[in-house]
Amino acid sequence: MFSGEQLEDWCIKPLSFLADFKYGKMATSEILCEKGFPVYSGYRIVGYCNKYMFKEPQLVVLARGVSGTGEVRISPPCCHLTNLSIAVLLYDRTYINYLLYYLENDNLISLDSGSAQSQITINDLSMHKVMLPPYSKVVEFDNIAKQLRSIIDENNKEIEVLEELKKVLLTTISSR
Repeated sequence: MFSGEQLEDWCIKPLSFLADFKYGKMATSEILCEKGFPVYSGYRIVGYCNKYMFKEPQLVVLARGVSGTGEVRISPPCCHLTNLSIAVLLYDRTYINYLLYYLENDNLISLDSGSAQSQITINDLSMHKVMLPPYSKVVEFDNIAKQLRSIIDENNKEIEVLEELKKVLLTTISSR
């Protein structure tokens, strides 16, 4: 709980109070290509296509698959989302970071309704209850999370550059 806040200031609402939902779609051969917009499964980028479904990064719940059902991610911008995931289309994007961290720790696998294969449906996800702090605290959380995400992204870029430099140096050293 945030310091100075009373639990009475929090509320419990279904996720549909904050968002609409959309299933991803299998990328057809007509839109697949060598380069372009990422095709995102929720697990990783699995290819590229000439069209995207979502311009802005979306909160994504892995809805199918043995090893990841119920996991929560944020998609890349301008991506096509595959049928393994559900996009959580927030009415107010200020909630994206709060819900990412909240849902990551909320055991969404309990929504699994599949028999032969793990599966979470939009209906089950939309009715899932979430605990919400006062809006001012969501804004505060989002600002902090954005700063942290920026630092993480910069560190990841630096790691990529250092990995490339390492390859060049190892090649140079081994050729001597």
